[in-house]
Amino acid sequence: MANSMGVALLGRVPLDPAVSRACESGRSLFEPILEDGDSATEKTEHYVPTSLPALNAIVSRLIDKLG
Repeated sequence: MANSMGVALLGRVPLDPAVSRACESGRSLFEPILEDGDSATEKTEHYVPTSLPALNAIVSRLIDKLG
């Protein structure tokens, strides 16, 4: 689709329910969250969404392109 629109494909993000939960709760997906949805500020174990590496790569590409 990106090619047909003449824009660069920045990356692909796998479907991940953690993205929806973060958006619905107003939390950043880039901050660690526990599997039960609580903040991981004082706890060492946390859930990292499977889409996080793809999102980080897209952000890095945007930063590189925009300077």
